[in-house]
Amino acid sequence: VQGVIDNLHAMIGQFVIATAILVGFKKALAETFQFAKEGAELQRLEESGAALAKSFGVNLSEAARAIKAASLGTISTQQAMLQTNRALLLGVAGDTQTLAKLMEIAALRGRALGLGTEEAFDRIVLGIGRVSTRILDDIGIVINGQKAYDDYAKSIGISVDQLSDQQKRVALTNAIIEDGNKLLAASGGLLNDNAAAYERLSADVTDATNAFRE
Repeated sequence: VQGVIDNLHAMIGQFVIATAILVGFKKALAETFQFAKEGAELQRLEESGAALAKSFGVNLSEAARAIKAASLGTISTQQAMLQTNRALLLGVAGDTQTLAKLMEIAALRGRALGLGTEEAFDRIVLGIGRVSTRILDDIGIVINGQKAYDDYAKSIGISVDQLSDQQKRVALTNAIIEDGNKLLAASGGLLNDNAAAYERLSADVTDATNAFRE
């Protein structure tokens, strides 16, 4: 009887080990699958995003690098691509230089209000895209919309009533950049402080992880 019991104990021990191996393998397999799936989604983002940006006459890689640099590297490349595509779809800007300047202004505004750079940029893009000065007010960008429209209409030789929504977006963008440049000059520009260093480290880790996923 004792021999049978000992054999049972040995079998149970082997069974537990085998089960642990199988469970561990299943978990590893699931994690590997998820990791690869995320990599495939990143590749899709790059490919479809590049095609979308090209349709607007913008090089996605160059635009993403520019707005990432404007944020002092505090957003990931993936975030930069997503924000570029979103801005283009909402009709906010059609060139890399304007997108980069809006990102720099967003970073400065975000710091003043305790917001992340990406969240502040989100709000600027949404405010311009929806032609809403009220949304811009939420992040401290106080702009006289009517004056912005009047000034832009005069600059292109038409009346305010003739402005299209897209032209109003351009007018708001110009006013935001003018106001932002004044704030950047008064504050000494976007400072590369300790908080920015930690944000940049986080973005670098995300970029490295995403590259490994792909």
